Amino acid sequence: MKELRAGWGMVFKKTKRLNKKRIKQSLETISRFSNIINEAGLEKVLAIGTAALRQAENSDALIKPAEEILNTKIRILSGEEEGDLVARGLISNIPLANGIIADLGGGSLELIKVQNGKKIETISLNYGHLIEIDEKKFKKIRKCFRKLFEELFENFSFVSFARKFLSK
Repeated sequence: MKELRAGWGMVFKKTKRLNKKRIKQSLETISRFSNIINEAGLEKVLAIGTAALRQAENSDALIKPAEEILNTKIRILSGEEEGDLVARGLISNIPLANGIIADLGGGSLELIKVQNGKKIETISLNYGHLIEIDEKKFKKIRKCFRKLFEELFENFSFVSFARKFLSK
């Protein structure tokens, strides 16, 4: 099976638009998945999109044809919903998880605080590894980290390096 990465960041980073060539490649991949789904005889398919489709000005150029190929609606998750699914995945493997989960994608960063296997809070930031970040945006990210790590600072001494980073 051929692996294909959409590579949204190559143009999306600057234009906030999905690249036509990447849309075509993604639709080809979705077609292959659709064939697998049909051969497996699956009756229900859940198709979701995350940050790139939340943020792109031309997301319908991918969503509409993909929905036709899959014969189902694509649900675009909010950042909060994306964080909730990340937390559910971690907690299913570590039932009594405590701490902060960070999920860095191309277009977003979800920070999820969990205690005793329960999600306490989710913060979703529109800053991923494909998004350019200026100093002002970086300060906002630092503020969110500071808020989530506040209790950890009180309970753990080994995070002094993080405290120094976040206090700038």
